Amino acid sequence: MPFYQYIMNYLGEPFPSDCAHTSCLTKWLCMYPDGSLYPCAKACPKRFCMGNIDDIDTIAEAFQTEGFGNILAGSIERRNKCATCEIFKYCNGGCSVDACYENGLENNGGASCESYKAIFSHISSEIQKILDEKPDMDCYNPFVKEAVISKLINPKTISSKE
Repeated sequence: MPFYQYIMNYLGEPFPSDCAHTSCLTKWLCMYPDGSLYPCAKACPKRFCMGNIDDIDTIAEAFQTEGFGNILAGSIERRNKCATCEIFKYCNGGCSVDACYENGLENNGGASCESYKAIFSHISSEIQKILDEKPDMDCYNPFVKEAVISKLINPKTISSKE
């Protein structure tokens, strides 16, 4: 499924992205068994703790905590650094928790970043080749075939040519 999302994004079609490729902050809330709240279901560092369910009256309060402010500020700083990257429009700076553990929350260039650069580069090259050469699509994965054929039938601006 993620590759279908990547292809659709390359083709310029808005497609709901997974949490690793969008700013999921404020869209997720995880409660650990002890009632601690975190902005993600991944193993977040304690500095991102948004309090305890027993100590807040509303969900909005959790998003006003120092813990949430820590992850938000670091994520904004990293995404600002990422904004000039050739794949930023596809990855949106990647997952904040992954970045935190790989290279530091405020920094890009970790293992996930490098992997996504390779993946998106390959996908954009291959999909553009298909669009340019218009080969027999029966040899492709049905999701790829559907995405590309719909683009060929109803062409719009392709995101890489913006």
